[in-house]
Amino acid sequence: MRYGSDHAEAHNNLGSLLEKEGKYEQAIAHYKQALRTKPNLSQAWYGLGETYYKQGQFPLSLEAHLHACQTDKDSKKRLVELLTENRYAVIDDGKILNKESLLLLYDKQRRERIDRMLSDCGLRTKIKGKGTFRNVTFHTGEATLTKSAKQSVFRRTMPLS
Repeated sequence: MRYGSDHAEAHNNLGSLLEKEGKYEQAIAHYKQALRTKPNLSQAWYGLGETYYKQGQFPLSLEAHLHACQTDKDSKKRLVELLTENRYAVIDDGKILNKESLLLLYDKQRRERIDRMLSDCGLRTKIKGKGTFRNVTFHTGEATLTKSAKQSVFRRTMPLS
């Protein structure tokens, strides 16, 4: 059997191998190629969701797992975990959300599509358009960011413009 550039299973397998090696960006590219060829390939959606999860891109992990939740019980378990206490919208210290993750949280139309997908999976909840950043600090009793927080916030938001 010959694997061409449009062979979804081959790209999914490559994505899985690259993910295990920690080569997340390459893995994502192969999972996405698999999905362009075969949009309902739940294994690729699961792999994409797990790769995003390992990168701390929880909103994108949520979205990817939603595509597989009706056929993949592990994706549904991951969704429940991400939805518990809005885990999909919490950004831990030292983690940076990329532009695509931020768009998922703040784009109303995209959130509405996610809400429909959640309903289709039998999960009754709504995605909130906000994130909780655990790594932003303020001086006590003030609404002014500390110097290190300003540097952190500006460094993270510059690519968004």
